[in-house]
Amino acid sequence: MAVSDVVYWVWYSQIKGISNAVKLKLIDMMESPKEIFTSSGECLRRMNVSPKIIDKIAYAASIDNIERYIYLLQKHNDIDIVTYFDYQYPKLLTEIEDPPLVLYYKGDLSVLNARCIAMVGTRDATNKGKYHARSFAQELAAQGYTIVSGMAKGIDFYAHIGALSTGKTCAVLGCGVDVVYPAENRDLYNKICNNGLVLSEFLPSQGPQRWSFPVRNRIISGLCQSTFLVEAPQKSGAINTVDNALEQNRDVFVLYDDSDSKEFAGNRKLIEDGATPVHDPYDIMNNTGFTAYDSPRSMISLTKDPEPISAIEDKIALDDVVTEVMPQEKDVSLLSDDERIVYTLIKGGVAHFDDIVSSSGLGVSAVGFALTMLEFNGYIEQSAGKHYKVK
Repeated sequence: MAVSDVVYWVWYSQIKGISNAVKLKLIDMMESPKEIFTSSGECLRRMNVSPKIIDKIAYAASIDNIERYIYLLQKHNDIDIVTYFDYQYPKLLTEIEDPPLVLYYKGDLSVLNARCIAMVGTRDATNKGKYHARSFAQELAAQGYTIVSGMAKGIDFYAHIGALSTGKTCAVLGCGVDVVYPAENRDLYNKICNNGLVLSEFLPSQGPQRWSFPVRNRIISGLCQSTFLVEAPQKSGAINTVDNALEQNRDVFVLYDDSDSKEFAGNRKLIEDGATPVHDPYDIMNNTGFTAYDSPRSMISLTKDPEPISAIEDKIALDDVVTEVMPQEKDVSLLSDDERIVYTLIKGGVAHFDDIVSSSGLGVSAVGFALTMLEFNGYIEQSAGKHYKVK
């Protein structure tokens, strides 16, 4: 597609007061957004299009606007663009009620050709939620799923981390694709750009707004055959994504919880309303009927309440998500008590996850978090199945 055509698509997508669904119907009547711009919408009068719609198009059809978008695209020439009728445009998005006309992205758009699953949840995640987000994403990504989430704090963050350790992930932003929000997720953002996909329908440089996240959520669910809620209280933005998935006739899975904790109240309500409860990643695979690879991993129950563990900062150094050459000697004084126990066991030859749990005397979640921190900080690496070795 010529650059000039892209500019007209960008212009057309930014016209206020007309839904994307209506804009697409207008394009069906005409040849392209460029033709609509050239005629200032007058060509649509002969087709009995509402005068109010034509007036909005005419108001926006100025050379100044086109020049502004040309400058914007030239300024951000490191950002790729796909429009609705391009063959690379995600097929599943064409099936939703209000698909974006233009998508801006960094990274590899082809990761969306795999089976995609949205993983969503609260920003104020518990340690239990963080562990499940990372563990489910890690296993599903290893099985060939692309994990789609929103790069927010909490559940999104750990879902992306888990996916990057074994496969691919896509972050859908509620701001311009070049804007890192929250700012402390810059390391994660860079890793996804280099090893996955960052995507947005918002213009480059556009900052996050309160309204932009609910708008963004329809894309997260729309890109995916399934949506998986990890953790949410009764009122959560993640529930909005689940609602979108239901409206789009997509599968919805919810992490099972039988506690009375308010942090998982949204999970319990959705299950009561008929959503499919899951206990481990294989519940999702069995329901979808999709497994790209045979996995030797022996999954244990992931839904037990975690044992008390040390608080973990949301910001994790991600330099070792992609394997790097690391120094052989490690300073174990930097480790927490749980991490030191787990590291000592692995160094002594206890390799499998189940054996580490039984030998350490720690709970499943405590071991899971210790392994997460040790892996991401370069002390250990995961080999076939749930086996670990010192780096």
